[in-house]
Amino acid sequence: MGALTVLGWALALFLVLALAALALPACLSLDWRAGQLTVRARLLCFGFRLWPPRPKTPRQLARQAQRKTARAGKKERKQAEKAEKQRRKAEKARQKAERTRAAAKSEKAAGAPPSADKSEEKGKAAGAKGTEKAPAGAKGGKKAAPKKGLAENLRRLSCLVSRAGWLGKKLLREVKVRHIVLVVPVRGETAAVTAWQYGGLWAGLSASLGILQRGMDLRFDRLELLPDFAGLQEGGEVLSCKIQARLIIMIAAGLYTLYGLYRDRVF
Repeated sequence: MGALTVLGWALALFLVLALAALALPACLSLDWRAGQLTVRARLLCFGFRLWPPRPKTPRQLARQAQRKTARAGKKERKQAEKAEKQRRKAEKARQKAERTRAAAKSEKAAGAPPSADKSEEKGKAAGAKGTEKAPAGAKGGKKAAPKKGLAENLRRLSCLVSRAGWLGKKLLREVKVRHIVLVVPVRGETAAVTAWQYGGLWAGLSASLGILQRGMDLRFDRLELLPDFAGLQEGGEVLSCKIQARLIIMIAAGLYTLYGLYRDRVF
C-alpha cells in the first residue's frame, strides 16, 4: 500500500467524519448549581468540557511563566530600541540646527542676506505649482457620485431586518432544548413577601415560556418554584438542560441569508 493510498483513505475518512458531524445533532450541556456554571459539548462520540477550564499542570504553569518572562524581555528591548532611535533623531536634529546656524553666520559675514535667495526660490516654486495646477483645473475634475437617497437606505434596512428575522426563526426552530430542570427557591423577609414573590415569579415564568415555546422546542423534566415561608430550606437555584442542533442546517440557513442579502443588493 503506497503513501498516496494511505493519504487518500485518510482524507476520505476525514470527509466522512466532517459530514457526519455536520449532519448529526451536536449537543451542548449547561448546568448551574450553587453558583457554579459547567458547560460541556458533545460532537459525534467525542465530549469535552468548555467551562470551567481545567486546572493547569505545573509544567503548563512553568511554560506560562517562561512566556511571560520572554514577553517582558522583548518589551524592554523594544523600549530600549525606541529610546535609542529617539536619541539618534534628536542628535541629528541638533547637528542640523548647528549646521544651519553656522551657514547663516557665514552668509552674514559675507554680507549677503540669508533669506533673499530662499524667498526667490520659494516664489519660483509657487509659480511653477500654479502653472501646473492651472491645466488640471481647466480640464475639470470628475463629478462626485450622487448620494443615495433615503428611500434606498430604507429599502436596504427593510431587507436586512426581514432576512435577519427569517434567519432567527429558522435557527430557533432548529434548536431543541431537552431535559430542562429548573428549580428556584423563593425566600422573602416575611411569609407575605414570599407569597407575593412566588406569584410574581410564576406569572413572569409562564409568560416567558409561552413566548419561547412558540419558536423553540422545549422539553421539561422538572420545573419548580419552592416557596420557603419558614426559612428552613437550603440550597440555591438549579438550572440544567441539553441544547441540540444540526450544524449543517444552521450553516445552510446562514449562507442562504447572505445570498438573499446579496440578491437584494443590500451590500
